[in-house]
Amino acid sequence: YSASASGDYYVKVNSSIYSSCTSSSNTVTVTAVQNPVPSFTASATTICAGQSITFTNQSTTDSQATPTYSWAFGDGATSTDQNPAAHPYTSAQQYSVTLTISYAGGMCSQSSSPQVLTVQTAPSVTVTATSSHGSAFCQGDTITLQASNGFDSYQWSNGSTTLSNTSS
Repeated sequence: YSASASGDYYVKVNSSIYSSCTSSSNTVTVTAVQNPVPSFTASATTICAGQSITFTNQSTTDSQATPTYSWAFGDGATSTDQNPAAHPYTSAQQYSVTLTISYAGGMCSQSSSPQVLTVQTAPSVTVTATSSHGSAFCQGDTITLQASNGFDSYQWSNGSTTLSNTSS
């Protein structure tokens, strides 16, 4: 007999040898649980090397079962947390992240579709100071600072305050 639903099962037997006797077994309680449905979102899908991504678990699991979580971040790192801490990516390349959920003993193991993340190399920028005396100037005067071309916006700072935003 193959049970396909939750319930209390037992068997009652009789035999032609013992025609007037029947026997009942002990009762076994079985529980059918819903398969987990792994799902997650990432705080970003494109970042610069050295930045971190936060993953938010949006999976559904059966309340009658205890899920175990297995995150694979695509860079060899893993986590068994339901909601892992922000994960840093140090090398520029694409990474495929998956979440696998199972119940006790690996029962009902299900994996999410891979989510591809792109980690880019941070752009290189240089600043030059232009005056007739190089990078020196007299107090009360000004000096022209110029950053590399090719960026959408520039935010200038002297290290302690933001001085201005300019667009290229």
